[in-house]
Amino acid sequence: MYELTYQVSLELFRENIHRILNGDYTRIPQSDYIEQRPSSLHYRSEVNQIKQIDLNWTIEKISRHIRATYMPGFEPPYALLNGEKIFFCKEWKRKE
Repeated sequence: MYELTYQVSLELFRENIHRILNGDYTRIPQSDYIEQRPSSLHYRSEVNQIKQIDLNWTIEKISRHIRATYMPGFEPPYALLNGEKIFFCKEWKRKE
């Protein structure tokens, strides 16, 4: 997901940089979209807690959580096992 977002963002930037530099755009306050696109604010101090996976969750929830919290260059999502962090990576697959 990160790589796809990066590639699409780069393409969007290349297509629109001339408009940005020429001031050919209309600013729209984020508050205009809050009902359609709700968001939440998380602080750096919360990241460690957000990345923690509960091994009692369903496999689907664990998989979604890994995808949602994995970011290259940062500590990956993890579960605690006997007080030790066990890290997950985006290539994690369920063994059948």
